[in-house]
Amino acid sequence: VRGNSRTKIEACNADVNEYAKPWDVILLISDDFFCRRKGWDDITRARMVELYPDTDGCLWFHDGSKQRLISTLSCMGRAYYSRFNYLYHQSYKSFWPDNEYTDIARSLGKITFIEPGIASHENPAWGTGMKVDATYQRNRVFWKQDEANYHRRKTLGFPA
Repeated sequence: VRGNSRTKIEACNADVNEYAKPWDVILLISDDFFCRRKGWDDITRARMVELYPDTDGCLWFHDGSKQRLISTLSCMGRAYYSRFNYLYHQSYKSFWPDNEYTDIARSLGKITFIEPGIASHENPAWGTGMKVDATYQRNRVFWKQDEANYHRRKTLGFPA
């Protein structure tokens, strides 16, 4: 989907509720991810059916990084998505919404870590993969604002 989103998170959430075709699982993949497994889409569908046949759950595909604290490749079933009606909370501009996503899914017991993953996260901040580009520079100005938002929202129990 392409549009005139003002922030990265607005773009992530754009038009999901208006998508005409029915869907059971959604995978949010960003420009610094690279699919590394053949049949990643079939793997995604199969794991959702296996782990959350009612689609009320999230798949946490390991992103290939050293970190195992945050699900950076958001993947959720339709029933789970319907609980919130967004991929990432709209109060974020760029960073930290995956922290909230992971925290909430864990607290609900609705996320399963899967290794090996289907894609590698080549985040420029990790010193591997992609170089810092204009999009990354434009978005990173929101780091402190989004971090403060995350901690405030966490203290409040992540209100809708």
